[in-house]
Amino acid sequence: MINIEIEPRFERADSFSEGFAAVRIKDKWGYVNKMGNIVIKPRFEKGLSFSEELAAVSLNGRWGYINRDGDFMIEPRFDKAYRFSEGVAEIKIKDRCGYINKSSEMVVYPSISNDWRSKGAIFSDHLAPAELDDKVGFINKEGNFMIRPQFLDAEEFSEGLAAVSVKRFFSKMWGFIGKDGVFVIKPGFFAVSAFSEDLAAVRTSVNMYGYIDKKGTPVILDNYERAKIFSERVAAVKVFGRGWGFIDKKGGYIIKPQFSDAGNFSEGLAPVLSDQKWGYIKNPIA
Repeated sequence: MINIEIEPRFERADSFSEGFAAVRIKDKWGYVNKMGNIVIKPRFEKGLSFSEELAAVSLNGRWGYINRDGDFMIEPRFDKAYRFSEGVAEIKIKDRCGYINKSSEMVVYPSISNDWRSKGAIFSDHLAPAELDDKVGFINKEGNFMIRPQFLDAEEFSEGLAAVSVKRFFSKMWGFIGKDGVFVIKPGFFAVSAFSEDLAAVRTSVNMYGYIDKKGTPVILDNYERAKIFSERVAAVKVFGRGWGFIDKKGGYIIKPQFSDAGNFSEGLAPVLSDQKWGYIKNPIA
């Protein structure tokens, strides 16, 4: 039985973070609490999830950061902004990119001799992916490369591993490295998610996803059109012709496929799309 916690009424809805979720109403983004009550009035062109008590929002074409009262703590002056992690957040101003602290001071930025470009990613395990001369590596908070640029693409570290891609047989293939930059799971996947709860979603063929463990061993067979990370012991998956549902770590359905779209469970709730509106359901095994 599905427990609908917040009735579908939003144009878009993100997962909860720090008690609030970003939602879109009449083309404007605001925030609701876990009762479904609007706590920050929809007035933004876009709003990201709260992280470290701040949320990046866009207003009049510029990005800044608000607190939980909806007040700007960092005025909107950036062309793009991302969420805070480990005390810093990536921002972009025209051709300039880097990371600011909560006082809006640029604390991680490229140098003339090391002119990297950030990748729209957060710092995790004190490292963040950055691009130099069309190759991607990982920088520390001094802006120095700790893992040299050598990959086609890369995502941030999660649970000690980072997804990176290289060229294999005329295709872009993904694998996972450790913090020393050495492959722990060799490139062999067309697409991957980050590791979460010891599992990662991987695409093994053109349209088939399954899950592997940290040794690269398949643990849930590739039966899905799409697959998202595990969170709170469940993962959203899309089944051909049936829509989105949720599985447990054995691959069994805890909520049968029935939604047009679905997000990850967080703080006991997951956003789902039904009849062209987003609402929230409760995790049945939380």
